[in-house]
Amino acid sequence: RRLESLHADSTLIPVTGCPRFVTCSPYDIAVTDLMLRKITYRLYPTVGQAQSLDRMFESHRMLYNAALEQRVTAYRMCGESVSFKEQCRGLTELRAAMPEWAELNAQSEQVTLKRVDPTYWG
Repeated sequence: RRLESLHADSTLIPVTGCPRFVTCSPYDIAVTDLMLRKITYRLYPTVGQAQSLDRMFESHRMLYNAALEQRVTAYRMCGESVSFKEQCRGLTELRAAMPEWAELNAQSEQVTLKRVDPTYWG
């Protein structure tokens, strides 16, 4: 791609350790590392969409805090760690028992649980 074709709000991020490639056209940029473009979009939600997003963010916040608390409590009381896999199984049971948790996307809930790992293991 030509440099001029990049949008002013976009940012190129070099990814180290990826396969290298070089372009041969004089109109292209010679690239030594694979580059990814990061584009930030602004949202202008309607009132209803904003309320839905707020509910979704609140649900993810509650899930994250509950998962972290479950891990801390299990370790303090029993000296055992609760794994991501075990929490995903529990999430499946929770979604079956409580329909309000089934309204959220299951993969996004699992990503929220995955974010607990680095926090818990420090």
